[in-house]
Amino acid sequence: MAYLPKPMMADSVKSKNYISASFANNSLPFETGEMVMGFVNYNRSHVIDNINFSYGAFTYFGGTGNGYENAQRIVLKNFYDQGFIGLGARTSIGIAGKIREY
Repeated sequence: MAYLPKPMMADSVKSKNYISASFANNSLPFETGEMVMGFVNYNRSHVIDNINFSYGAFTYFGGTGNGYENAQRIVLKNFYDQGFIGLGARTSIGIAGKIREY
C-alpha cells in the first residue's frame, strides 16, 4: 500500500504528475548483514467534477551484503550478496460528496 497524491476538487490544477523516491539501509541483528533498498514511484492524477483518480508505476531494487559471522546468530549463506528488483502498477479513485450546510 502506498500514498498516491491527487489534486483536490477545489484546486485550480486539474491534472498533475508526481514523482517520488526513497532509500533504506538496514543492519541485521548482531551485525550479521545488511540490506539496502531503493524505491521510485511515478503517478499521474486527475480531477473531473467530484471524482479524482490516479494511475502510475513503481519500481524497487536493492540487495543484501555480508556482515561477520556471529556464533549467537548464524544467518544462512544464501542470504548474503543477493540482489532483487521488481516493478508494478497501481491505481486509485475517489468520489467526493458535497457537505450540506445547515
